Amino acid sequence: MPLDWVLTPAQYPCLTEAIHVSGTYQEHLIVVENPSSGFHFTLHQTTNNLTAVGLTTGDTYRFSGPLTNTANGSTDPVSIVEFTLHNINHFVGPGQASDIFFRTLLHVTFDPATGAVKAEVNKDEVLCH
Repeated sequence: MPLDWVLTPAQYPCLTEAIHVSGTYQEHLIVVENPSSGFHFTLHQTTNNLTAVGLTTGDTYRFSGPLTNTANGSTDPVSIVEFTLHNINHFVGPGQASDIFFRTLLHVTFDPATGAVKAEVNKDEVLCH
């Protein structure tokens, strides 16, 4: 899958310059279904073919993922369905303030009878060290 992403200090104040992330990543999909107990779905991405370059300095940043999506549910019409997205991107560049973590966690629980969200956790943060 191709990726072309620019992160800016306006979006993420701890950045000292805009960073351009580009390249491709691979997706690995696993689906397990059991008619009596339900299903489990996992999507995992690897980031081995991505580069991250500072747009002001030209510095190269090391970039790693991964992104993991999971979903669990039952095949019956009354059991809860859960969806979780967990993403940690890590950028390491030269100099000070160049150890940066982008972390996202989204967890949603649905009522299958109505489709209504029963519970939701949404956390998106940037940590600079």
